[in-house]
Amino acid sequence: MNLLVKHGLHANLQFVIVLYGDEEKVNAELQRYMTRAFHNIKNMCKTHDCYLKTGAFTLGVNWVSHGLDTP
Repeated sequence: MNLLVKHGLHANLQFVIVLYGDEEKVNAELQRYMTRAFHNIKNMCKTHDCYLKTGAFTLGVNWVSHGLDTP
């Protein structure tokens, strides 16, 4: 069993992703997570006509202000 602990800094909010399983499963879950995060940030950038860094920050602030967990 492989264990991947990924420390992330997403919109200046720190969190840790822990994925358990074999290497293929861990890689697939991480790929799905990172792809979803990128698309969420990209959509925020389109909405507010801003750069990725600003979009990520705005998305993080929205999650915190609405009491939502990060996806």
